[in-house]
Amino acid sequence: MNKLRTVREYLKTNPDVIIVKDFESNFLEKNSYCCKYGDYNVDLYVAPKNGLYTAEELQEFMMGLIPDGLMPTHKRDFSLKRPDITSTRYLQHGYLYFDEEIGKERKIVQRDQIITHEDLMNSEGFFDGKREICNDISKTLMLRTAVKPFVNEAYALDVLARKVGDNEIPIETINKYKTSPSFFDSAMYGRVK
Repeated sequence: MNKLRTVREYLKTNPDVIIVKDFESNFLEKNSYCCKYGDYNVDLYVAPKNGLYTAEELQEFMMGLIPDGLMPTHKRDFSLKRPDITSTRYLQHGYLYFDEEIGKERKIVQRDQIITHEDLMNSEGFFDGKREICNDISKTLMLRTAVKPFVNEAYALDVLARKVGDNEIPIETINKYKTSPSFFDSAMYGRVK
């Protein structure tokens, strides 16, 4: 099953969802043996057509973004973080990850060792002071499709413009997004495609 295609189509055909941005990141050319996340990532920034502003509403919305027959590889629930020393309450954003295999990578490493010390030239594994070592390392290449829901389209645009964070949001800021199309005037940026 092509999870990326399934998730994209499901979101596109959902009348309650705005796809604010569909962003791809290709890490295949980098050293894939050090990639912490997917080798190829697709981030889908989405928002409800009509804003949702509580952890419960957003959690229900997010769970409704899972296509039938497809389970996320990982999810983080929306939650209300308790006040810290500043007495500020935060909404922690939820997300869904759908990981799938997209191929294999094979890395062949050949090393040549040469011993010049005459007493060791025919040591175990060496012939006339030389030994070749070949390591064959393989790795599964992964695609990570991330569905990242936000309280409304204006907030998602402000996240993309780096005016607000995408991990957690103070409750008082959420309240400002309820009453204003964009608390940080992101409407001037237009919808990001």
